[in-house]
Amino acid sequence: MECQAGEQWKAEQSQLPGEQREMVQNQLPREQQEAEQSQIPKEAEQSRIVEEQRKTEKSQLLGEQQKTEQSRISEEEQARSEQDQSSGEGQAGERQVPDIRISVRALVEFLLRSGDIDNRTGAGLPDKEAMQEGSRIHRKIQGRMGSNYRAEVPLSITLPGDGYTLTVEGRADGIFYEQENPPISPGEQRKQENLQILPEEQRKQENLQILPEEQRRPETAAQRETQKTEVQIEKVPAGELTVQMEAAEAKLQSGAKRARAKIQSDTKNAGANAAAQEELCYCIDEIKGMYRDLDSLEEPYAVHLAQAKCYAYIYARQQELERIGVQMTYCNLETEDIRRFRVWYLMDELEEWFGALTDAYRKWAEYQIAWKEIRGASIRELAFPFPWRSGQKKLAMDVYRTILRRKKLFIQAPTGTGKTLSTVYPAVKAVGEGLADRIFYATAKTITRTVAEEAFALLRDGGMRLKTLTITAKEKICPLEETECNPEACPYAKGHYDRVNDAVYELITTGEVFDRETILRQAQKWTVCPFEMSLDVSLWSDAIICDYNYIFDPRARLKRFFAEGMKGSYLFLIDEAHNLVDRGREMFSAALYKEDFLAVKREVKPYSRKLARALDRCNSWLLELKRGCEGVQVHAEIGLLPIYLMNLCGEIEAFQEEPHGALPDDKLLDLYFACRTFLDVSDRLDENYVIYSELCEDGRFLLKLYCVDISANLQECLDRGRSTVFFSATLLPIRYYKSLLSTQTDNYAIYAETTFRPEKRLVLLGTDTSSRYTSRGAAQYRKMAEYVLRAIRAKRGNYMVFFSSYRMLEAVAEQFEELCASENEEIRILQQLPGMTERAREEFLVEFEAAHENGLAGFCVMGGIFGEGIDLKAERLIGAIIVGTGLPQVCSERELLKQFYEKRGEDGFFYAYLCPGMNKVLQSAGRVIRTDEDEGVILLLDERFTRRSCREMFPTEWQYPATCTLRTVGQRLEQFWQERAAWHVDKEKNAEHANEEENGEHTSGE
Repeated sequence: MECQAGEQWKAEQSQLPGEQREMVQNQLPREQQEAEQSQIPKEAEQSRIVEEQRKTEKSQLLGEQQKTEQSRISEEEQARSEQDQSSGEGQAGERQVPDIRISVRALVEFLLRSGDIDNRTGAGLPDKEAMQEGSRIHRKIQGRMGSNYRAEVPLSITLPGDGYTLTVEGRADGIFYEQENPPISPGEQRKQENLQILPEEQRKQENLQILPEEQRRPETAAQRETQKTEVQIEKVPAGELTVQMEAAEAKLQSGAKRARAKIQSDTKNAGANAAAQEELCYCIDEIKGMYRDLDSLEEPYAVHLAQAKCYAYIYARQQELERIGVQMTYCNLETEDIRRFRVWYLMDELEEWFGALTDAYRKWAEYQIAWKEIRGASIRELAFPFPWRSGQKKLAMDVYRTILRRKKLFIQAPTGTGKTLSTVYPAVKAVGEGLADRIFYATAKTITRTVAEEAFALLRDGGMRLKTLTITAKEKICPLEETECNPEACPYAKGHYDRVNDAVYELITTGEVFDRETILRQAQKWTVCPFEMSLDVSLWSDAIICDYNYIFDPRARLKRFFAEGMKGSYLFLIDEAHNLVDRGREMFSAALYKEDFLAVKREVKPYSRKLARALDRCNSWLLELKRGCEGVQVHAEIGLLPIYLMNLCGEIEAFQEEPHGALPDDKLLDLYFACRTFLDVSDRLDENYVIYSELCEDGRFLLKLYCVDISANLQECLDRGRSTVFFSATLLPIRYYKSLLSTQTDNYAIYAETTFRPEKRLVLLGTDTSSRYTSRGAAQYRKMAEYVLRAIRAKRGNYMVFFSSYRMLEAVAEQFEELCASENEEIRILQQLPGMTERAREEFLVEFEAAHENGLAGFCVMGGIFGEGIDLKAERLIGAIIVGTGLPQVCSERELLKQFYEKRGEDGFFYAYLCPGMNKVLQSAGRVIRTDEDEGVILLLDERFTRRSCREMFPTEWQYPATCTLRTVGQRLEQFWQERAAWHVDKEKNAEHANEEENGEHTSGE
C-alpha cells in the first residue's frame, strides 16, 4: 500500500476561479495539513501514534477554530477509547472484555414477534413507529403525575457472557411509587396455590410470549375473583383527565410526605428505615400514543408489555425489590383519552422471564463478537486495489480525516477521478479501525448502486471481509405480480415472523454479499417476505447500499437505526449528492387533493356513516378553502384540518378492523397514508415551509405543505451518524449545496483533481442559436438539427443529443429526420419516450454497444434516465450535444421557491432555476468522458452559455471553452479529430520504436 507512516501531506492546489477558490478556502488549514500524518492507518497502534502527534498541533490553530479542533480531538480520543474496548484492545495492550449493547425495545421486538404480515387490519395500518410517536402527549402525561413520578429514567444492566458482556439498556417513560399495598401478583398466587411455573423449554416453545389467558386463569370462581386485581383497566375521558390527575396527585403526594416523615424520624434506626421503604410500591410506566379507538384495546400489545417488563426487572434488581408493578398507558393522540393496564410481578418471576429472553439473544451476540474480530483483522491488512491515480490518494486521505474529525465533506469530483472507490476505501478502513460501526452508501438511481457494489467487490477481492447489503424497493423485489402484504394473498406474508429470524441467522452466518438475487433465494427457501427480511439483515450488515429514502425520508427511513432519539457510529456516503436537493423536498413535503376525500366518501358511505362523516368534514374544510382560491394562494396556517385528519385516521383504522364485503381498499389506504404523511409534515412546519393551495389544470384542488429549505430536516438525519461525505461530479456551485444540505457552517469542501488530459476533450459553445421560449420555432429547430448533423459528419460515431423538454426533443428530432432524408444520410435515430419501461431502456442503451457506420443519434431529455448514471465508455459514446441551459419550466412551485429566497435577500432565480438547470447540463456532458482512454466532444447550443452567470458554474477543466457558429462548427470539430488521430499515430510509432530498441538491446545482450 502506498500510504506509509510519516509521509507529509502533498497539497499543491492549482489556481481555481470563482467557486473553486471558495472550495479550496474551505479545506483544512495548510499548517494543520502539513503537520498531520498522510497515512490511512493499517494498524490500531499506528492510529494511536497519529492521535498523539495530532495533540501537538493544538497550539497552531487560531481563535475559534482552535477551540473547535480541541473539542473534536477530545471526541476522537474518547470514541477511539470506546472502540478499543469494544474491539478487545485496551490502551496498554491488555485484552478487554468486548461488550455487546442492545436497546430494550430492539431486544423485545426482535425476539418476541410472531405471526403474519397483514396490512389489512387497523393494527397493521400505522407503521411500527406510530405507537412510539407522540412526544407531546408523553410530556403532557408525565407532567401531570406529581412529585413521586420520575420521567425518562435511563436504565441498563450488564450481564456476563462467555468472553463478553451483554448490556441491555433503554429509557423508561416513567417510574413512580405508591404507599398502598399492591394487589396479589400472579406469580405469588401461583406460589400460594402450589402451582408449578412452566419450565424454560416450554417457555421457549411459546416464543417467550406472555402465557395465554387460559393458562393464567385459576380453576375456581374464588380464585378468578382474586385475580381480577391483576389487571387494572382505566378509561379516562379527556375532559375528566385533569380532575382525576389532580386528585390522584394530591393523594400520592400526601402519601409520599407521610413516608418521608416516617423515614426522617427513624434515621437512627436502620431497620425501621428499611421497613418504611418497603411500604412504597414501585411501578414502571410505559406510555404509547396511538390513533386507534381505545375501546377496542382489550389488553396491552405483547411487545409493549415485554418492553415494560424489561425495565421493571432492571429497576427491581437495582433497587433490590421483591415485587414491582408494570403500568401500560395508552393515549389516543386525537382525543387524549387514556387507558391503563396494570400488572404486578414478583422479582423471581421477572428474573426467570428476563433470563430466558436474554438467553435467546446470546447466539446473536456471540456471532457479533466473532465476526467483528474477523472483519477487523482483514481490514487492517487491506490495501488499495489499484495504483493511485493523480489526486486520488489525496482524496482518500481527505475522506479519512473527515471521518476522524466527525465532520462533513463536500467533494466535487470530475468523472474519472475514481470518487466511489476513493470514498468507500477510507470508510472501510475507518470501520476496521473502530471509528465507525456501519457504512450507509446512499444513491438516487439503481445504476449507481451497482457501481457501489462493484467497489466493495474490488476490496473483497483484496481480502476484505465485510458484509454488504443492497436494499431493493418492496415493489421491485416482491416475487408476486402484485404486492399484497396479507396472508391470504401472499404465502410469504403468512407466518413470516415465525420463520424470519431463522432465515436471517442462516443467511448472515453463511455469506457476506446480500444483493437482490441472494435475498430472493433465501426468502423463497424459507417462505418469508424478501423485503422485510432484507430490513432485518441490515442489522447484521457492515455496509448498506440503499436509496436516499432509507436514511432521510421520515416515513421510509430505517427505524432500526434512525428512530426518534437514536444515534449511532454511522458513516453516510451520499453519492450523486446533487439529487438530494429535489428528492429531499419531496420527502419533507406533503399534499392532499380535495377530490380524493369526496371519492372515498362515496364508496364507504354504504358501509360506515361514521367514517363518511369524518371524510365529509375534511372535504368541507377543503371546499371552503377552494372557494377563495384563484390560481395559487399562500396560507399562513392550516387551522383545524390536522384535528379532522387525526379523527379520520382513527376512523379508517377502526373501519379496517371490521369486514366490509367487496369494498376496494386501495383508495382508502392511499388516502389514509396521505393523511398520515400530511399530519407528520404538519408537525414540522416552520419558517422553511410554504403552505399553498392551487386549483390545478385538471380541475383538482391541491393543498400542499412545501418544504423549500431542507437543510434543517437533513441535518437532523445527519446528526444521527458520525460523519457524512457528499460527492458528485456536479456539485457546483458549492455554496448552493452547502447551504441546502446542511445547517453547519464549518463543513469541509474539496475539488478533486481530474485525471484527464484537456486535449482529449473539446468543449464548444454554439453562439448563434437559442432555446429561449420566445425564440423557439421551426427555424431554430432546423438550425439545431443542422448542428447535430455537422457534428456527426465531422466523425461518424455514437452521439447523444440532450434537450430540456420532450416537446423540444420531438420538434428537433422531426427536423433532423427530414434533414437526413433530404441529404441521403442513413444515420440511426433513437428517441427517449416518457415512461419508458426497464426493457425499453435496456434496448435503447444496447444500440450504443454496436458501431454504426453512418453514425447514431440518441435524442434524450436532460435530467432523465439517460442524462446521468449511465456509463458509455470509449467508442460507445464520442459526443454529447446539449441544447439549452436546462432551466426548469416556470411553474407555481418554482416561483414560490424563487420568492422564498428573494425574501431572504438572496438571488431567487439562482436557486430556483439557474442551479438546477446547469446541474442537468453538467450531468449530461459527463456522459462523454468516463475513463482515461476516452475522447470526445461536448457541444453546448445556446447563446446564454457565454454569459458570466453560466460560465462561472463550469468546472475547472471547462474554463476556456471555444465558441463557434453553424458555419464554423464543422471545421472546428474536424480539426479536433484530426489532431487526435495524429496523436494516436505518433503514439503507435513511439511504441514501435521502443519495441525495436528493446529488441536490439536484447539481441546485443545475447
